[in-house]
Amino acid sequence: MSPVVPGLGEMRPHVRRSVRVMDVAAVPPANEATWDRWLRPAELAACRERHRPVLHLAARLAAKRTMLALLGLSHTDGERDIEVTGGGRSAPGLVLEGRVARRAAWAGVGQVTVSLAHADGHAGALVVAHCGPQGRSRVAPAGGLDILELSRWRLAVHRGGASLVARVTGGYECLADSRKPALDVWRSAVRFALKECVVKAVDGFPSGGRFHDVVVTFDDTGRPILRCTGAVGRHLSAVQLEPYEASVATVAPGVLQAVVVMRQAGKA
Repeated sequence: MSPVVPGLGEMRPHVRRSVRVMDVAAVPPANEATWDRWLRPAELAACRERHRPVLHLAARLAAKRTMLALLGLSHTDGERDIEVTGGGRSAPGLVLEGRVARRAAWAGVGQVTVSLAHADGHAGALVVAHCGPQGRSRVAPAGGLDILELSRWRLAVHRGGASLVARVTGGYECLADSRKPALDVWRSAVRFALKECVVKAVDGFPSGGRFHDVVVTFDDTGRPILRCTGAVGRHLSAVQLEPYEASVATVAPGVLQAVVVMRQAGKA
């Protein structure tokens, strides 16, 4: 019998998300047969032709286990009942079959989107789903995940200097920062990572879009506040999406996990 997720079968429509970041050192090497238990042949082929294939394998495994966790299933309950499609130049997606598909239908899971990310030593996935009795929403939710190593960001800032900061940071953000202590590496890294998440959530910048369209400021506690303007804001209005969550967490020493979730505009 499947484990019970409290209230999942009778909940009101809403957006749920689950995220998982894996230490790549803890997974098997890319050429080991163990991966055949978790990934399908097409997934294995797509990953093994990439540079540093273990990062892409781990990201797809994270996506499967994230989807299972969102449904209240253990990772032994059907990783091969989930296929991760796309990736690279095309947006990733999830195809659910067998027991996982039946569980999703019972839970009222309609549209599901997935975002993959990896850094040198970590790989992960964010799954965002619309859940509820009707199963589907008029507008599918969206999400973006980014994993950023502070040491690499610090090096990028050192090399790129003012030009990199100017490309990422807009005028309003500079004004907001001027009212607070000097911008540190952590805060600038969070800002960049959250903007990368928005790019992933909207599947690339729309025509005319740029980093300055995504405004990230911080409240007095350091919590990030995200607002979309310009071409990105107009695109979100056109597709009836609005930011629902912008969060950041430390998943390992010096490694940040940034998450942005979009939902249908106007939903309470």
